[in-house]
Amino acid sequence: SCEIFYEDHGPIGSGSGIHGFQTGRLNRFSPPGFCENPETSPGLFAPSGERAYDEFRFKNIGLQTNCVSAHVLDDCGAGNYFVVAYKNFFDPTNIETNYLADPGSSAAPGRLFSFPVEAGQDFSLVLHDLNPGATCEAYSLRLCSNYCTDVAVEKTADATDTPIGSSVTYNLRVTNNGPDDATQVTGNDPVPTGFSVTGTSTTQGSVSAVGNNVSFSLGALALGESADVTVTATAVSEGVQINSATVRGTGFDIDANSNESSVLVATGTDGDGDGQVSGSDNCPTVGNPGQEDSDGDGLGNACDNCPSVANGNQANLDGDSAGDACETCPADPLKLAPGVCGCGVPDVDANQNGILDCNSTLELNSFLQALQKDIKKLKSGGAKKKLRQRKKAIRTGLASVNSILQVSVDSVQTTNANVNLTKLNNQMRKAVRGATKQLSASAKRKALAKVKKFQKSLIVS
Repeated sequence: SCEIFYEDHGPIGSGSGIHGFQTGRLNRFSPPGFCENPETSPGLFAPSGERAYDEFRFKNIGLQTNCVSAHVLDDCGAGNYFVVAYKNFFDPTNIETNYLADPGSSAAPGRLFSFPVEAGQDFSLVLHDLNPGATCEAYSLRLCSNYCTDVAVEKTADATDTPIGSSVTYNLRVTNNGPDDATQVTGNDPVPTGFSVTGTSTTQGSVSAVGNNVSFSLGALALGESADVTVTATAVSEGVQINSATVRGTGFDIDANSNESSVLVATGTDGDGDGQVSGSDNCPTVGNPGQEDSDGDGLGNACDNCPSVANGNQANLDGDSAGDACETCPADPLKLAPGVCGCGVPDVDANQNGILDCNSTLELNSFLQALQKDIKKLKSGGAKKKLRQRKKAIRTGLASVNSILQVSVDSVQTTNANVNLTKLNNQMRKAVRGATKQLSASAKRKALAKVKKFQKSLIVS
């Protein structure tokens, strides 16, 4: 026999296993169960009262019925326990359902009992407090089987990428790691539909294929022995083909995790010529032989519109070169970041005066302020050179105002949506030109009034 499970456990209701409360308890005065004499439920001793329990679940994945024995040693303290084996599943509200066996008593040391477990059957060992509220403080549980094997399979493929129309060869290495000889070993390998099986072979026993479902029977495998099954298949459609094979043997298999093995093979075309077929290429239309994917979103850097930030959906609202995930102006096709002027407003200086058009209101206001200063300094009878310089400055100021209105009038902020900047500008220009010609106090006052009226129509923070 061999040990299939052992655990030292703390109080019932803690540690590993599944915990809960069952209703009632069974009689514990029947003889202990043995595989040779299967038991029926001894009946209920108490139909009510909640008792804490620990449940441990197992499965016989072998090809035959196996005998499993259980032994419990307790150090319960003031409490006491009982242990019961169940097949298929344990129902804590109906503790007679699926009953298999029990030791017949809770006497220390715990009595050995055993029970048969059919091929493919789930079963549970349930340890519970004998009486409500009186917890068993510690115990050890050991499970053994009279016949144990560890039949394992390792599956490999001779390629990770297979173009459509080409073949791949799978190899299944089946090994019995013991401790006992397996008198029979079988297995199944359902090849995915992206392939079409074209051939099979085995180093012992037999193998057959019905469509893509490959099954094999290897006969006996002694401790340490191995056998190989080979499957050849042709790629017929695109995708990542996950091929899993399973094996089973006689005896209680002590390592269920080794009974299945999978391998992935990508199938498809190589349209971008980078050596990666479309089924596994993270950029199927852009060459990227290294398959770099910095953000791990499944899209290679070569075709990812945001290679530094994961964005598997590649959302790109404005249709520019960058995905929404890595820009702060996702609705502005001309900008990735707000810049100076903000999203939706270009950072341009159309009149090339060093001030961005988005700042046109401030720029326009500064020109109007300069005009007022120059108008106030207009004087007759003074030095002709200074007068010419003043008039030139005024003409330059008027031209600057014109330039803003021609290039970026829509970005100028006004106090009222009905403000007509063109009209205000024409009125101002007429009055200012009159002031530069007449040089009279009244003409200057009129010009200044028009400039101020224009200025008051602007929103200047």
